[in-house]
Amino acid sequence: MLFSVNVDWQDYINKGWENKGRELLFNSCECKEGAHYKGYCEKCEISEDSAEPMMNYAYPLETTPDDEKILEVVKRTCCTVMYNSNEDTYYIALCGGGMNLSQDIALAYNILEKWVPLELALSTST
Repeated sequence: MLFSVNVDWQDYINKGWENKGRELLFNSCECKEGAHYKGYCEKCEISEDSAEPMMNYAYPLETTPDDEKILEVVKRTCCTVMYNSNEDTYYIALCGGGMNLSQDIALAYNILEKWVPLELALSTST
């Protein structure tokens, strides 16, 4: 299995990528007033830049995740789930950086696939 791929997330929509995590997060907003699009929704804890990929890496999934698990990943980790329509493949992407977020990536894999790739398990910060 390929551990990660380099992706330039700038203008990702026009490159065949869909941000499934962000879509589900925004659809889960209980307010339905669009407050999170204009800044921050305090009730739902969603901001206009929530679940946006930031670091130029994507971690491939071997399975097709369900919506409930994708939403759990977005809410419990600093990751989102991206779909590449050109490849028909799902990926985990980081929504933050500047520190070792290997634990978040490992937790996202555990939520989505119930296992962590060996390469990641060996390099996860303890």
